[in-house]
Amino acid sequence: MDILTVRKQMNDLMNLDQTFVNAVSRKTWQKTKVIPYIMANLKDIFADTEGNGEYLPSKNMASSPFAFWLLVQHMDMFPQEQEKFFREFAKKFPKHSKLKFLKDRVAVNKKIIELAKKNTYYDKNGKKLLHPTADVRDPTKFLDADIKKFKPTSASQALQNAKKCGNTLLVQAIETARPKVTTQPSFFGKA
Repeated sequence: MDILTVRKQMNDLMNLDQTFVNAVSRKTWQKTKVIPYIMANLKDIFADTEGNGEYLPSKNMASSPFAFWLLVQHMDMFPQEQEKFFREFAKKFPKHSKLKFLKDRVAVNKKIIELAKKNTYYDKNGKKLLHPTADVRDPTKFLDADIKKFKPTSASQALQNAKKCGNTLLVQAIETARPKVTTQPSFFGKA
């Protein structure tokens, strides 16, 4: 497949990804569309090296690797695939501006899984977290997960929001993953 076709398809997937409210609502779509597409086209996705795989402002679109990064960043329902794709991305684009965000997301998700195996955690309504890596980022379960509403401009500000909103599992995962994790929780701005 040619690079421009793959880039368009990746941008279409990335734009559709932005319409979902949370990771749980993305689950079926990611499992049936995104993951199979990435697996079948990984070589072509990574062949799109224009702009070093970054966002292409002059074209008002993402390169295929940039779209790949965003799609994988949001694979919290599939932390094993998220980590596998992160490793592939890191090999091909070791200096990509968004690599640290994905590395930190994978590290925090590992901590979430580890902590959730030892303890039971609950959302703002007192319901048990069934999908911990996804639930901690679900605005219907934790108010701080709605970063468009809170508009944190740093990871520390986002972490303070998580503490105020009772997002205990996310807070504990980040605090036990620090000092190595600096881009989580999600925020607006550059790391």
